Amino acid sequence: MTLRLRDVAEAAATVLWDEPLLKVLEVMVGEGGEGPYRVVVLARHGAVRGLITGRIVLEVLAGWRASALRLKVGLRGLLEEPVHVFADEVYNALPHWLGLTSAIRYMLENRLGYVLVVDEHARLAGIVEEKTILPYLAGKEYGVRVGEVMERDLRTVTPEEPLRAALAKMVTHMRRRLPVVRDGEVRGIVTATDILSAILSNLGKLKEALNRSVREVMERNITHVNPDEDLGVAIRRLVEEDVSSVLVLSGNRVEGIVTRLDALLAAAEVLGADGVASIVEARHRWRGEVSAWRSGRTLKNNEAH
Repeated sequence: MTLRLRDVAEAAATVLWDEPLLKVLEVMVGEGGEGPYRVVVLARHGAVRGLITGRIVLEVLAGWRASALRLKVGLRGLLEEPVHVFADEVYNALPHWLGLTSAIRYMLENRLGYVLVVDEHARLAGIVEEKTILPYLAGKEYGVRVGEVMERDLRTVTPEEPLRAALAKMVTHMRRRLPVVRDGEVRGIVTATDILSAILSNLGKLKEALNRSVREVMERNITHVNPDEDLGVAIRRLVEEDVSSVLVLSGNRVEGIVTRLDALLAAAEVLGADGVASIVEARHRWRGEVSAWRSGRTLKNNEAH
């Protein structure tokens, strides 16, 4: 049986359209400091009204969006404004009954990291992301070196730079994570979520929060691969470590970076859109059969007792 989007869609992070931007920060940071990058904006009856990403929030905080409003209400006041003021319109919403193959082809052709899944009334039914698909593609060798698919055009920061400098680089160069480099060697990585977390923890003194050094908030445990390893190794690390990117290191020097979307697009170059969909369908069906077998076995054991 052909899989539909509804079969693989996962729950999406949401906020209501009239909730404050501050609510988005709380959702994105999450309890463990690593919440979702994409948050769907809903009307109160569940219809999709927009999408807000970590990049949009960074652009607002950096003054690239809503600059006139910022002059009027101040930086702190922006966080009290309703989400719909800042959210983007949603163009990548697909019906829940659409076949998975068509949806994956759509994502790959448009180089998209996600599609929203909606029902007949435009109400949110879930989301399919690169994070949804990559676990199905793990455990394979692709015959492609990481060095062939990594992004080489890196932007970096030093540990001593203030967060406002990292924020400016993320917005200017459209990056959501920056390697932290000093004397040519990697010392960590700072992400959009790290900056949002620092802001959320010091709302009363936002300027002071952005003056903190990168060293204070950067992640020191780096998930990495080397450029000669197979693409499959990068995919496995992305999945097992549940990270949005892996650094590509030669020794302790950064050569590049591979994001989830980079990995998905590179795998599709080898497998084709149909090949990716076929693997997802086969492994999804197998997981369903295993789950049904385990449930049946548990039921029999319970009845025996």
